[in-house]
Amino acid sequence: MSTKRKAWMNAFKRSECACHICSDNESTVQLYYRGKTGNEICDVAESKLRVICDDCLLEETERRPPNEQALLHELGEHFSAQDINQLAGAFAYVNHFNTLQHMPDVVMSALSWAIETPEIQKRIVDDYFVWLKETRNQTLK
Repeated sequence: MSTKRKAWMNAFKRSECACHICSDNESTVQLYYRGKTGNEICDVAESKLRVICDDCLLEETERRPPNEQALLHELGEHFSAQDINQLAGAFAYVNHFNTLQHMPDVVMSALSWAIETPEIQKRIVDDYFVWLKETRNQTLK
């Protein structure tokens, strides 16, 4: 069995043939990676392959551009270029140096939860200010 075929089989096995996004295990599913499906997928790391149902595939392909535009609009309305650059750097870090080995969607769900939960958001910001103070004190020594 080819390496590509083995990676595909492992992706289906890992997902238990359920959609990665909505967990539907009764609809037809297929492999998906960044806008590509089936035989269009070549040389993609097994961990990045997703099993996705037709409804979620439609969401990812046809409805994604408006969702991305909405994100860009919110960022542009409320954040500076430096803020946006920091956020992009944080996402790049999660994707490239994710030492906890969580899937990007799990990290995104956790971040969304943290941002949308006032108590968690406050705790994160408070911890950030403590970290800033400690960092400044260490640099002054």
